Order: sequence, then structure tokens, then C-alpha cells
Amino acid sequence: MYLALYTIVIAIPQPLSGEYIKQNIVQAFKIPSGSMIPTLQIGDMLLAKTDKESKSNINRGDLIIFKYPMDRTKIYIKRVIAIEGETISIKDKKVSINHSIFNEPYIINTDSRIFKQTKTPRDNMAPIEVPANSFFVMGDNRDNTHDSRFWGFVKELDIIGKPTILYWSWDKKAFKIRFNRIGKSLI
Repeated sequence: MYLALYTIVIAIPQPLSGEYIKQNIVQAFKIPSGSMIPTLQIGDMLLAKTDKESKSNINRGDLIIFKYPMDRTKIYIKRVIAIEGETISIKDKKVSINHSIFNEPYIINTDSRIFKQTKTPRDNMAPIEVPANSFFVMGDNRDNTHDSRFWGFVKELDIIGKPTILYWSWDKKAFKIRFNRIGKSLI
């Protein structure tokens, strides 16, 4: 009798506490694609704060982890470019917020071609205002990312958290650890 009771008491709290920690304190994530290069590399592993304050205190330039609006079972990470009430536009790959060019030293453009908006919103996009409780996000690898330019805004309720630190980085192609990236702050 005591053994059965002890097993129930120990077994129930562990899964519940693990889920509580993931949803309210911290969660680990692995980067599977190059959409955030150079900031994040394929094989980077990071920790993200998932507490209420981190989810509600989001500013332009922050990295966020969120449920992909087109398939909420998928998790994405991108950079916040515009917040609610701001107007964003893109002309020849240059982002403007409220009609002022937005300085983005962290981005890369790997394709010198510039497409007209009629072909794709990648390089040119008419002004659009970010609605309440929403964010416009983009990947840092601008020519090789799928982001708000293509599928719209991220709603505040879909935000999982904000990444804080890289705790591991594995280069699969070179089959080696990227020691220089471990411990890198993402705040």
C-alpha cells in the first residue's frame, strides 16, 4: 500500500512540473534552418524565457519564438521588426518603420537581385500598419527566410518566449562543436 502511494505521489508531479517549467520559466530549442543566419546557425541550441513578463515585454529588434500562424503546431524564431501601431514598408530591401529607414546591422542579403512587389514581397512591400496585439517579424537572412512579408502578423497570444542564451552549437557539416558560440547572449 505504501509503495503504491509513494509511486503515485512521485510519478504525478514530475510530468506536471516539467510542463509547468516549459510554459512558465524556460524552454530549450534547436535551430533547424538558416533563416536567422548570421545571428543563429543551423545546429544552435538555445534557452528561451517563457514567463509572462518575457511574452508581454516585446520590443522592436527582439528575437521571439512563436507558433507559426499558418500551422500552429510548428514553432518559429524570428526578429520583431515592427510592433502594434507602427507602419512598415520595404523599398529595394530597405525596411522603413513609420517612414524612417530602420538600421539593421544584423541582417544579410545573399541575392543582389531586387524583385518588384508584383512578383514577391521579399524586396518591396507597400506600407502596412501592424494591428493591435500583433508583431511583424522577419528572419535575419533576408533573402532566404519565410516571414511576415509572406504570411502576415504574429499574434501576441502565439508567442512562446524570448531566447536568452546559446547553450550548445553543433556544425553537422564539419562534424564539430562550435565552441565560440556556446554561451552567446541573445538578449
